[in-house]
Amino acid sequence: MLKILLTGGTGRFASEIVKTIDAEFILLCRDLDKASKVYKNVKKSIQIYQVDLLIEQEISERIKQILQYNEKIDVLINNAAVDINEEMTKTSNEDFEKLMKTNLFSPYWISKLIIPYMIKNKAGRIINVSSGLSMKAAPYAVEYSMSKAGLDALSRGIAIQYANQGIRCNSVNISGMEDYLVLVDGKPRSTEKSIEGAKMEFEKIPIGRYGKYSEYVSVIKFLCEKEADYINGTNIIIDGGINSRR
Repeated sequence: MLKILLTGGTGRFASEIVKTIDAEFILLCRDLDKASKVYKNVKKSIQIYQVDLLIEQEISERIKQILQYNEKIDVLINNAAVDINEEMTKTSNEDFEKLMKTNLFSPYWISKLIIPYMIKNKAGRIINVSSGLSMKAAPYAVEYSMSKAGLDALSRGIAIQYANQGIRCNSVNISGMEDYLVLVDGKPRSTEKSIEGAKMEFEKIPIGRYGKYSEYVSVIKFLCEKEADYINGTNIIIDGGINSRR
């Protein structure tokens, strides 16, 4: 059975991934109590580790601990993300740093630690949960867009560098999701609409509705499967046609 390491483990999107994909999961999350409640009734193998994605040393120690008890990681899904949702000129350097560490630096740090073990096993998938805003601009999203554009670049770099060693890496660029996280007083808080939904009027989504969680997760599920072995280094856009608009 596949063994998947997933960041941002307590979010609604992460829980949908866990419930949908047939695999054993290792979750990285900030709040152990919340994670225990979210997955209390999920009947599959789930390991939960607490980690602060803002601290590189803590990430390193936790990954080493995980690898002591797990011979391999088949799939790494870098899912954790936050947004600031503020004008660039009003964004504090502290919040900007927290966003970049969560959205971009931590996927880099974790991938860097996991890749050698994937090379050893001559196989591995890395899936970075990115955004349509890595390719488009929107008000109040300068920092978020920067981080996701960097994440796409990380995906392409890993894909090219390690393809001949059995590793596949792709970005899933999603838009139109109903929930997202913003930093309020330096702490993540869930809101009602996705950042993409919040930045775009409902009427401008060509399909005419927000995306269902299952529609995003189904693509991630496919990327975990053997049939997706020839997909590498690409941005897979799931947005109901938003990115195709002028």
